[in-house]
Amino acid sequence: MKIINLQELKIYSFDDLLSLFSVSKDKLSEIIKNLLALGIVKRVSQNQLQQFSHKNIYVFTYVGVVMVDNICFAVYPKYLQSYQNDNNRSMLKKLVQVIKKYEHKKHIQNLGSFDECFNFNLLSFAISFIKDYATYGLYEQKKQFFELNGDNEIHWDKTTSNTSVYFFNNIPIYLDTFNVNKKINERNYFTRLHATILSEICDRLEGVLALVELNHIRLSDEKLSCFGDTGYIIKQIEQELSRQFITHKQNTLRMMKKYLSNSDYGMGGDFVSFVGTSSFHMVWEDVCKVYFDGDKKPIEQKPKWHINDIMCEKDTLEPDIVIENKDENTIEIYDAKYYSIKLDGKTIYKNPGVGDVIKQFCYQLSYEKTHKVIKNIFVFPSDTKNNENEGFVEFEIFEGKKIHFLYLYDQEAFERYLKS
Repeated sequence: MKIINLQELKIYSFDDLLSLFSVSKDKLSEIIKNLLALGIVKRVSQNQLQQFSHKNIYVFTYVGVVMVDNICFAVYPKYLQSYQNDNNRSMLKKLVQVIKKYEHKKHIQNLGSFDECFNFNLLSFAISFIKDYATYGLYEQKKQFFELNGDNEIHWDKTTSNTSVYFFNNIPIYLDTFNVNKKINERNYFTRLHATILSEICDRLEGVLALVELNHIRLSDEKLSCFGDTGYIIKQIEQELSRQFITHKQNTLRMMKKYLSNSDYGMGGDFVSFVGTSSFHMVWEDVCKVYFDGDKKPIEQKPKWHINDIMCEKDTLEPDIVIENKDENTIEIYDAKYYSIKLDGKTIYKNPGVGDVIKQFCYQLSYEKTHKVIKNIFVFPSDTKNNENEGFVEFEIFEGKKIHFLYLYDQEAFERYLKS
């Protein structure tokens, strides 16, 4: 499957996407409609971009992998200049790993609840389903039987009822015992069903699974139709759930039911499946927190609200990262900024807003009451190890103070994040 490279917040006209996706105009209109509904794409008004003559202009507000019907595209972060050169998809794979780890840390799920069909996301579902298989293997049903004079646990009720007892010094002795044994039924209905669903999902996502570090699994050549119609299979799963009390097996059964409830998803019509995030700025913030290993240290001062005779303190400011040296009474302030600052001649644009600047200076003013602030820094992502850009921001209101820029190499930061 061909994978198209796109970039977050890069401007694409309808004709650009038509050329990239190689579909008809009606098909592209339907795809864009679905992406707009999910917030993966945003339409840009002509008032915002008067220099463009095209009527329909779009930007992708997403980072990750997206499948629409049989089209797959990767959306790279806005700061990556070399995204078109990611031929072996190493950058993309690393990005997906980082996003998945962030989602795991923050308990973010793309699956939705098991009973919500509307939010079904095949790619995200496949990741969880395949990882469940990697952890626990195929669903098992063990058949229990009794073995005479076996090696396993003795079944005393059957032993005392069906064998002779001998007494020695008033102590009962059984020369023969019935022992409990269990055998895995490899041709069990649910074992076969599990293998078939895994194989079908991998076939549907062939060429895409490698992007999320998963191998193609081929466990069965059976078709779902071999197990009955969808309603019948779901009823069998529900009956099995009613007598299954092992948590991970319950989860496997629920996931199989989830898939079957959406088994026609994408068959003959448009569907959107994705793994990624519309909030990569929050991922970058968490990556920076791990990289610098700083503390959470809200400023001590709080806004006090007064009405009549009532005074109430409200939430205060809290920087992303603070590194405190208690021995030397110093503080370093770092704020993760997911921006890609641009230079056009002598013009600087796509920089943090004045609100971000004022807030950062306020952090410094507050900490200077008790500490010596030795660093106050905006941390920007960079796709090069030795970024030559240097800079700072100053504001006359905060005389003599500067916020310096640090361009942090993303691959180094991501590696540390994944190992943490």
